[in-house]
Amino acid sequence: MIASTLHSVLSQTADREFDSNVINNLYRSIQFLPNAHPMRSQFLAGVGDIYVIRFRRSQCQDALNKAVDIFQEAMLNAPGNDAQIHTYAEKYGSVLLHRFEKKGAVDDIQQSVLVFEKTLRLTPDDHPDKPSRLNDLGTSLLVRYKRLGDLSDMNQAISLSENALRLARDDHPGKPLWLLNLGISFLDRFQRLGDLSDMTKSVSVTEEAVLLTPDDHPDKPSRLSTLGLSLFRRFERLGDLSDINKSVSVVEEAVRLTHDNHPRKPSQLNYLGNSLLRRFERLGDLSDMNQAILLFEQAVQLTLDDNPNKPSWLSNFGVLLSQRFERLGDLSDLNKSISLFEEAVRLTPDDHPKKLSWLANLGNSLLRRFERLGDLSDINKSVSVKEEAVRLTLMTILSRFCCSTILAIHFWIALSA
Repeated sequence: MIASTLHSVLSQTADREFDSNVINNLYRSIQFLPNAHPMRSQFLAGVGDIYVIRFRRSQCQDALNKAVDIFQEAMLNAPGNDAQIHTYAEKYGSVLLHRFEKKGAVDDIQQSVLVFEKTLRLTPDDHPDKPSRLNDLGTSLLVRYKRLGDLSDMNQAISLSENALRLARDDHPGKPLWLLNLGISFLDRFQRLGDLSDMTKSVSVTEEAVLLTPDDHPDKPSRLSTLGLSLFRRFERLGDLSDINKSVSVVEEAVRLTHDNHPRKPSQLNYLGNSLLRRFERLGDLSDMNQAILLFEQAVQLTLDDNPNKPSWLSNFGVLLSQRFERLGDLSDLNKSISLFEEAVRLTPDDHPKKLSWLANLGNSLLRRFERLGDLSDINKSVSVKEEAVRLTLMTILSRFCCSTILAIHFWIALSA
């Protein structure tokens, strides 16, 4: 009776919102079933799925914790002949990964890797889920690499991704994403080791990911941007003009496909502006600089003040206007750059590592305007800004000295104990 009721309820849970009491009652009902019941783990996994839905909708940490515990219970209690045991393990590994990304507890990512490793060992090459399980493990290894920096994790993740793609059919729905992640991994390893073959592979597999992604796919713009970044990095390394031209082209397409109210739009605009700026520096075509300025301006306008990237984007925009002022002498560019630097400084806390840079930009622009117009208030303000930069520098030095002194005191106390 309990089993049939649970089956009836859980079979109708798809994307439904459940009251906490209902979920708790479902879980308690499962506890009345004997551990050897053939459906017990399946029912547990169903409740775990409900908690995952709740977490995705509300980002409730308690829901994520409960999903972790329940999927672990489902995996550990599943009878050996349960065909779904790998599914329980995959779900357990995935929620551990999510919890690590939310809370940063290293134990979670370590356990996620172990679970996916065990699942993969038990999966034959001809199993239809083998490519997905290879990628699950590769993803966890990449996340662990980013936290701990062990290059062997990166190398193993790349090898797993390549094996997954070798085994996957061309029409596998996960293939474009797997190609994209592999391209990002090659780019990361190139930036770490400088091996040009990794850069070439990054461009190649990312191009394939973009080709396999239809224009109406919601991730098409981000995949185009990733390709643009790989091409941009290769241009910086080799200087091949065709790379920067193609980078501009693919990021223009990403911008075109991204709505103005999309949270990624400012980043897309900045990517494109940076590519155009690099091409301007190479060829000197003022139209590239002018277009980059318009893009940076649009990015700033679309970005809320509480976005942590905004001060940097304001400063980059100001620097570009300052460069155009130096080239063309239009005072409106210099005036606007000063306003942008002032806004960047205003939005940046004193302990931010880039605040000194923003202050230096502001002080230099005020000095240029004084040299152009002779307004004494500009030179006075430039001096004040540079004094503020000196004050922050001294505070930073003093803070580091105090920390070092405290550590030394603790060290000597420990030695004396």
